[in-house]
Amino acid sequence: MPTLTLAQKEAFLNEFKGTIFEYRLAWALAKSGGFEVSFLASLPSAAQARLEEYERLIWQLDPALAKSLEQWPLEVAAQLQAALPASLKAINWVGRQEKQAWQEADLLAQDAAGRTYPLSLKLSKDQAFVNTKSGGAKSFLTQYFSACPHAAAAQAELNNLIERGFLTLGMELYQQQNLGIFMGCFDERWILPHLPGQMPAELRPLIWQYYSKIAAYLAQLFQNWQREARFQAALAPIFGFGRPDLWQVNCFYQKDPWRLKHTIILPPPWVAEQIKALHWRPYEAGAIYFNGEFPEGTLQIRAKPMNVFTVAALKINCALRHRLSES
Repeated sequence: MPTLTLAQKEAFLNEFKGTIFEYRLAWALAKSGGFEVSFLASLPSAAQARLEEYERLIWQLDPALAKSLEQWPLEVAAQLQAALPASLKAINWVGRQEKQAWQEADLLAQDAAGRTYPLSLKLSKDQAFVNTKSGGAKSFLTQYFSACPHAAAAQAELNNLIERGFLTLGMELYQQQNLGIFMGCFDERWILPHLPGQMPAELRPLIWQYYSKIAAYLAQLFQNWQREARFQAALAPIFGFGRPDLWQVNCFYQKDPWRLKHTIILPPPWVAEQIKALHWRPYEAGAIYFNGEFPEGTLQIRAKPMNVFTVAALKINCALRHRLSES
């Protein structure tokens, strides 16, 4: 492998370590349950080759992480077996083509009676927000909150806000850079970066102002909807529970040295209990996000560029941060 910068190395490790963790956790569950052979036989040859390549690269880039990724799944598998209501007799790794049917599930565990326990796995830095849902802003409300009062009208207003905000942003940036009249898109005259974090510091507030208007609108809308039963029912997928039978397995690690610090296993009833007690914090002027507090953590809704800020496409990112005790 050619010499990598620190940023490139981090990107590679982030790409690979989650996949290897999923695979090794499934393998650990299969081995402890006595069905290791059938699990390994169920993996397509292309997937096996890809996993072998990922593991080889991790061992080259960070041997300490590679060793940890052998140990962590054993610890989590033991906790999962104690938490699930029955002993497992089979485990399946959800492929990309099956993702839509199983929503957030990464593994499908089955017991002797044929009951399936969809497991959603997250491997995150300690104290980090865990992403649960991310969708295009121009369809976010109608996709996830269509049952709420006047959802279609609210989506139309949000779309108008995005389009007007994008035009205002473009006009202000073109004016400041003496690029002439902004014609509705960032054309060949724009030679500055397309990523917000790479923009000159004095210009970034214009971008944040655009995003903050989107966050402020959603914060007010959610405040208006918060007592609606239909709104509360729609929040389950925002919490990462796209299926009523889903289990969430959230694992938190630290670096230097690598260590698995916490594992939180959330059964299906957990989300309804948290949503019932959820309350929204007042929106802070100028922020590009707003928060809701529930008994065991924080839900954050954030406006972000879809890829670059120079196109009129935004996404709404939803994430949870759990309150964890130090250990």
